[in-house]
Amino acid sequence: MKNLKISLFGMLLILLIVINAYSQNDKKLTPDERAKKVAANLQPVLNLTDAQYNEVYSAHLNFFTKVKELRSSNTENDKKEQIKNSRKELKTEMSKILNEEQVTKLKAYIKEKKENRKKTDRKKPRQD
Repeated sequence: MKNLKISLFGMLLILLIVINAYSQNDKKLTPDERAKKVAANLQPVLNLTDAQYNEVYSAHLNFFTKVKELRSSNTENDKKEQIKNSRKELKTEMSKILNEEQVTKLKAYIKEKKENRKKTDRKKPRQD
């Protein structure tokens, strides 16, 4: 049961990161700016302490820096696998940083963001 919870948390965390990484406004942000934005967005939602905020920021900074380096590399085959491994590392770090209540809040937050994104996507006219 605990492994299931951790797996679900990881998938939701990855979804949050992917949504943030691919949002139109974030395309020109540096890894530092992205990490600050994610940590700032999560702080009021999860009621992060200052120490947790700094750890969340550091974890995301490491992740976004690795992803940027991997995306600029030429090896297409290893790139996807290495990014996947980086996401797993981030998931592990986040599970160490957050308590169970915060994990539950994070799951709800990600679910809400996903639903809002789907609603927004439906309202956009198709460009055929």
